[in-house]
Amino acid sequence: RDHVSLTSLQTGIADKVVLLDPGSDFGAELCEAVAVRVEGRLAALGTQVLLTHIAQPSSTLGEAERADFANRTGVDLVVSIHATQLASKRACGAATFYFGAPDAGAHSANGRALAELIQSELCARTGAVDCRTHPRTWDLLRLTRVPAVRVELGYLSNLMDAGRLSDVKMQDASAEAIATALKRFCSPL
Repeated sequence: RDHVSLTSLQTGIADKVVLLDPGSDFGAELCEAVAVRVEGRLAALGTQVLLTHIAQPSSTLGEAERADFANRTGVDLVVSIHATQLASKRACGAATFYFGAPDAGAHSANGRALAELIQSELCARTGAVDCRTHPRTWDLLRLTRVPAVRVELGYLSNLMDAGRLSDVKMQDASAEAIATALKRFCSPL
């Protein structure tokens, strides 16, 4: 499934191109704020960062079009950053998703490894409830030819998560978690 070997990615973060895809639906400003913070941290390490809303200004682009953009621009990694909202106010916590069939079929081993690193860092640094990593066949994850993950920072419909996510310190901690996980993922063995 993976078009890129893990060893070719483990040469350090400085020579990588990372596509950050802040969600444009619920909590768009929050997602963009975290993405910009991740961009700053990665740029300081010598990483080239592309943001989908700047590189592809139309907010109407679907996941397939964003995957196509990632494939055409030759990025090394894709991280989509989201916050979600449900009818239930009880759902809370952070989760990270990678390409894979929920019934344990084909999956991206590199995407799973990246998702697990991000999830671990995110929960450790923010205190978010750990909703774990999960395989999904969403277009952005399925059609992108490089490791791609979707990070759900929390539920804006939950008062505790909404309060945590609106705190600038927690946005910084979330960005630090994502940047650190990317750095660890690309570190030489």
